[in-house]
Amino acid sequence: MSRILFSPESFNMGETTRCIEIACVARERGHTVLFHVYSPKYLGLLENAGLPVHLREPIMSDAEAEQIMALDQGRGVRHPFTTDIVRRRVNAELEAIRDFSADAVVIGSNLTMLLSARIAGVPIFYARPYAYSSTYFSKKPVDGELAAPGWLRAVARVLSYKPASFTRVAREHGLRLPRRTVDMLSADVNLICSLFTQLRGDSLVDPDVGVGPIYYRAPGELPQIVREPRERPLIYVGMGSSGSADILVQVLQQLSAAPVDVLVGGGVQLSDTSMLGSNIHFAGTVPAHLLAGHIDASMTHGGEGTVQTACLAGVPFAGIAMQAEQSWNIEECVRYGNALRFTKNDVRRGNMRDILDRLLSDEGMRARARQLGEAMRTMNGAALAVEKIEDYLRAPR
Repeated sequence: MSRILFSPESFNMGETTRCIEIACVARERGHTVLFHVYSPKYLGLLENAGLPVHLREPIMSDAEAEQIMALDQGRGVRHPFTTDIVRRRVNAELEAIRDFSADAVVIGSNLTMLLSARIAGVPIFYARPYAYSSTYFSKKPVDGELAAPGWLRAVARVLSYKPASFTRVAREHGLRLPRRTVDMLSADVNLICSLFTQLRGDSLVDPDVGVGPIYYRAPGELPQIVREPRERPLIYVGMGSSGSADILVQVLQQLSAAPVDVLVGGGVQLSDTSMLGSNIHFAGTVPAHLLAGHIDASMTHGGEGTVQTACLAGVPFAGIAMQAEQSWNIEECVRYGNALRFTKNDVRRGNMRDILDRLLSDEGMRARARQLGEAMRTMNGAALAVEKIEDYLRAPR
């Protein structure tokens, strides 16, 4: 059995829970697992799963996490990865790899671990969406597959930018980074956790391998509002950790006047809910994978895990993208026929009631949603991810 070190950016709920699901399967199969993280934000999720975790310095502040989120969503250009931060993180990661005697490292978007694992000579596995994959940035679309625009593929072929702090610290450790940016941001194996690439059986280029959907199976029971008899539709609203509080409160205000009950999952926190109707019910972290058969529609952001649990419920959803990858996640569902896209302009113009009406009344969309939910229940991305890790570690190098 192997010793697997997990290191997601733990201020991000999506990648933290994705790693939790993989780690739980790995542990069930006899492997020893450990989490190495820098943000305390979702430490409780790891502890609730009974997974060993070390919170290490340099601790990532909320302001630094927000800076990364803003960069990811195109709202900013600065990042917190100074030479000092990168150097301290790499030293901490090398110590963790050594002390744990790691056979493999699994990350979400912890970019410094891409340096550390290479320096230590330990295989690294990157659980990521298709829209961040090597295939997406290199492969021409085939048979209607979604792919990066031609100009972006052309840029990815030649772009060699790397933050100076990363190249400086790599040089200090005698590590020569790959020339192209897309290769520097790749792992020994990229575990592609997207639904439709797996559902269609899309071909992927090395080092991408498809494993399919990995979504959070939160512990606990469904909230009372879900379990009690009701006479009107129940709508689930989930904006995850990358959603917008401003968008969420406007959506909920418009739903406050609708003849529905609304269950709001965890993620974005609202400081003032006094303007919302009595039909809005906040529940914190919801075991969204258990919502099938209990809700009538969803409204979510476009994060991959959130979209996947919306699809699993077998009812239509409306999604809003906070950045490019989320746009791709939603677009795949729109093309399949189980979802609608909405924008900030839709929210500002007060269109959420019209969108809700269509989610509840479009029988074609509802049939496609049921079909997709049934297909998803045959897939186990976390188990397949662990199998891919095991296969790689068994193969002679």
